Amino acid sequence: MVVKIKIILWALFPFVFLSCAKNEIPENWEGDPVFVFDGTIGGESVVYQAGIDGYGMHTHYIRDTSNIWAMRGILGPENCPEGCTGSLEVRLYDPQIFPNVNADRSAHTERENWILASGAPQTILDTIDVFTFFSDNTLPANQGILWDFQGGDTTSIQNPVRIFSGNTFRNVCLTTSNNNCNNNICNRIYTRSSAACRVQFFYQPDTAGTYTYTFTAQSASNVTWDFGDGSSATGNVVTHAFSDTNTFRVCAQIGGSCNTSFCRDVQVMNNTQCGSGYSWQVNDSITAQNVPGGVLGSVVLIWKDESGRRFQNFVSGRSVTSAEFFRVKNIESYNSNREGDPTVKITANADVWLFADDNSQDSIMMSVEGFVFALPQP
Repeated sequence: MVVKIKIILWALFPFVFLSCAKNEIPENWEGDPVFVFDGTIGGESVVYQAGIDGYGMHTHYIRDTSNIWAMRGILGPENCPEGCTGSLEVRLYDPQIFPNVNADRSAHTERENWILASGAPQTILDTIDVFTFFSDNTLPANQGILWDFQGGDTTSIQNPVRIFSGNTFRNVCLTTSNNNCNNNICNRIYTRSSAACRVQFFYQPDTAGTYTYTFTAQSASNVTWDFGDGSSATGNVVTHAFSDTNTFRVCAQIGGSCNTSFCRDVQVMNNTQCGSGYSWQVNDSITAQNVPGGVLGSVVLIWKDESGRRFQNFVSGRSVTSAEFFRVKNIESYNSNREGDPTVKITANADVWLFADDNSQDSIMMSVEGFVFALPQP
């Protein structure tokens, strides 16, 4: 069976960031635009519209059967966020699963031509870390926040989440600003394979209203401290008395082969001067096995017809033809979902072959013009 699908989609969507258990249903019937599938399948007209006939846009992160993270958007019945019959799904697989891959989701998603998943076989054994970053709660309320994960990957959300892998570290920078000043701080964040080089610290005043603070380092090595006022100390737990109210850049350093440090701006006596600082937490660690290399950083389109048959462009061993493409015309930030997490709106055109799961010889061509859809913010 060869069927040509021509669809025009206008979308509204929200999402959930990096939490595979969450399946948020956006308020698709509110605002503009509204997500619509209006085309022909097998020569017959098919129309899906969010907010009508029980349809909605579901956006969230998932892990597939190979434990690979994917950004996912599904237009389908609201009571079936995993994709029932009569649903259309877009998956954008995370490009960071194997070592030494640049952590640059922004460049990955914003390029004009997204890579369509191919069936090139590749087995990968790798451990990845899912980090959550927390800007310091001592920052004045009117300060702006900009995180920079290098390579064009930036965000202004309060507590971003990123996936790191490989035998490397990532430079993570935080810029905070208000009307009076602008401060930037950068630290090396090491992957699990280099966990011996990880260091960060927490601090608290010994007694409210004093200049004396206790600093506690999380490190496998002995720490040397620089308190930003000309004083230093050694040890994983130390106490230091500052001389006045000010913002001091405190750094915890470990030597040896790591030779790295972690710094935070400490605002003594809660003064209102501008400062930067953050902490982090490793949320998860998973091992990916037997991963098809042609999926990483690529797009998978999945359609379930009214009978429940499932078609997708990824088939084991298949190479993408020269006539196929998934071309992004525009990508922009969009409304947050019900939990306040950010989403992006993407406009694309595509010509893609889809193959039936139950018979890879049964194929349809999907031709998309003005395809506007939702994904979690990369």
